[in-house]
Amino acid sequence: MENKDLEHELTNERLHFIAKILSLYTHEIKNHMAIINESVGLMGDIIEFSGESSEIDSVQILELGQKTKSQIKASSQFTSFLNHFGHRMDTEHTLFGVNDALEELVTLLHKAAVQNRVILETEFEPTLKPVFTNPSLFQFLIFLFLYKTITAIKPNSVIKIKTKYSVNDVSVTILPLDVACIDNVLIDFILSQTGYKIQWLEQSVEILIPRHISTKEA
Repeated sequence: MENKDLEHELTNERLHFIAKILSLYTHEIKNHMAIINESVGLMGDIIEFSGESSEIDSVQILELGQKTKSQIKASSQFTSFLNHFGHRMDTEHTLFGVNDALEELVTLLHKAAVQNRVILETEFEPTLKPVFTNPSLFQFLIFLFLYKTITAIKPNSVIKIKTKYSVNDVSVTILPLDVACIDNVLIDFILSQTGYKIQWLEQSVEILIPRHISTKEA
């Protein structure tokens, strides 16, 4: 396949990536709003049914109020992740935290995991140094592995996403992985653009960001 064809395929796949994230976000935020609306409606019913009586179930009102407050906080954080996701496309290269970028992606893919009855677990190395690379392309590369694994793996499976820092590189491991569902040609093309490396293991894939990239200053 020629480079022009690969560039065209890469563009199409990245558009699909963005569209999928947006569609998952809108589905999830609608669920958030439904929970908030239900809680507010129940509070209104309690007040209405109390009539002129001064005896309102204050405990239940407080519980519903706390539930609403918690859901609004969750919705705000979820929206912040989408905002960060969008801003990562503003520049081709910047200094960013791998764990933060992965947390955003895992959260935004939560709906897809639920739909496919798959559990996403994370095990992030807290001492990871920031990397200087293309943050949007990084998230897209992880998406290619993670989303296709979510949709291909057996229901009730667990997919673990791990990060690790070593002397030579920063690594992201996705376990378990259905290797058959991955487009190796497109992956190789992305690797040639980023300088990343990949190690195919028996039941997982490890994406390596070399030290000369991961330690570069902004």
